[in-house]
Amino acid sequence: STVVPQGGNGITVFCLIPILQLEPSGDWPDPNVINEEVPNVIQQMGQANDLPVIDLRPGFEFPDDEEQDDEDFLSANPDLYDDSIHPNDAGHLVISQNVLAAL
Repeated sequence: STVVPQGGNGITVFCLIPILQLEPSGDWPDPNVINEEVPNVIQQMGQANDLPVIDLRPGFEFPDDEEQDDEDFLSANPDLYDDSIHPNDAGHLVISQNVLAAL
């Protein structure tokens, strides 16, 4: 969807589904909120407002030949994170690739 401010050029607004949370952290004690609930809300918000949705999660999963030790959490590759929720440089590269692919 393109928003056209008064007297300006159109601005495209996107809804972004965040990357997976690896494990509980101080501000986000339940990874299911970020991993399951938030993506559903963002998807619904995008659809309801005719806004494009970009999923930032692809590429953060473990490769098919690796297994997740803890079945309570979605399978995410810790090599792409600085901590349980913030991406490192390699993770930021994956995010940029997801955004570019969606544009």
